[in-house]
Amino acid sequence: MTKTALKIGLFTLASLFAGTTLASAQKATDALIPAPTLERGAVLPITLTAVGWKGILAIEAKVEGGKQGEYFVVSTGMKEGALNPQTAQKYRLEQAGKTLSVFVMGRALQAPALPVKLLTLSGLKVAGLSLGALDVAGELSNRPVSVQQAPVGWLGNSFLSLFQVTMDYTNQQITLEDPKKPFPKSPEAIQIPFTFKDGRIWVKVTVAGAKPFQAVLDTSVVGTIIPMEAGKQLSTLGQKTLSVRMKGKRGAVIQTPIPSLRVGDAELRKVTAVFVSPDSPGDMDATYAVLGMNFLRYFKTTINYAKQKIVLIPVTAKQGEPAP
Repeated sequence: MTKTALKIGLFTLASLFAGTTLASAQKATDALIPAPTLERGAVLPITLTAVGWKGILAIEAKVEGGKQGEYFVVSTGMKEGALNPQTAQKYRLEQAGKTLSVFVMGRALQAPALPVKLLTLSGLKVAGLSLGALDVAGELSNRPVSVQQAPVGWLGNSFLSLFQVTMDYTNQQITLEDPKKPFPKSPEAIQIPFTFKDGRIWVKVTVAGAKPFQAVLDTSVVGTIIPMEAGKQLSTLGQKTLSVRMKGKRGAVIQTPIPSLRVGDAELRKVTAVFVSPDSPGDMDATYAVLGMNFLRYFKTTINYAKQKIVLIPVTAKQGEPAP
């Protein structure tokens, strides 16, 4: 096993610092936040052009009828979404006096609730959406991130569950349609059940050489994180120890090649993942696992929350690492 101090994307690793502003006692009033609704007369399906940012996808939406669109990351790893406080001030959004628990990957952060009366996506209008006033991009970085450099918003499952959602990373498109619609038909389609727990999607993952484990399916994370116990069962050939730093905290993770990663009958070979090094501080969460875009990008992914199923259709024969 080799040891190095390589830089590694924080959008892969931020969740491992479990102690960073993690709320030990949840006092959020999520239950008092009304669910968003589609405006009467909404026409579905709608296909939105997405933009790639640091290996994840974002879509454009207008806040409160604004003339200028803002970019929002599509995040299945969040229950509630978020909006940069600077952007909230721009649109004069007032806090509701309530608190939302916003998952930034594995960390539950408390944020003031911002009622957004109307969010418009290419003519589709969503009313009554509540977002946490939180600079998510800043939470994921050890350096200040300006609103000109990053998406200002993050749309979580409270928004996405209004639809059957199809993400096409290859063509950079996201399609929103009626949740009662049938799944896409393809001889290569693979249906996978999921568990919807704490407002997030959990799937069973198997890596060659280790016991299966539950992981959060997170479209806002570039890479894949596996539990330490699973990592320790793998061959050490080709592993590298990486030093990481976030929010003033230092730790170490091990980057490891995985010959095969499976979710249901969907398989990807030659995947790279990380897990917490046994030598790391105790405030790094060694049990947390994420299935990220370095797996999902090779499939056209359809998520139906009502049916609690995912359909994966392979989009390319090429397998390996995601683009930077």
